[in-house]
Amino acid sequence: MPESAIVINTGPILALIAATGDLSLLPKLYSRVIVPREVCDEALANGGTMFGATEFASTDGIERRTEPVVIGSLLSQLLDRGEASVVQLAISQGIETVALRHMCWLGE
Repeated sequence: MPESAIVINTGPILALIAATGDLSLLPKLYSRVIVPREVCDEALANGGTMFGATEFASTDGIERRTEPVVIGSLLSQLLDRGEASVVQLAISQGIETVALRHMCWLGE
């Protein structure tokens, strides 16, 4: 396995669970899979009853951060809290790869 790291957001986590049934592929592709606390909170919302919560909580090889990320003002204005925490954590840790799903609507 190559020495690589990824910081991942809720959308890609849920998409991978929907497509494959679990998250076991991530630790096979990356030496470090890092999930900021803000994303953990989203993935485990409503007491862990949301889609994918069980798979997220039970997958080994994922670093689930417990400390909140201090998000810069620009990122907090441009992205939601989970996305901003992914980008901020990647920047602060020097990690080049992030997985986000961000929708942007243009026009009416």
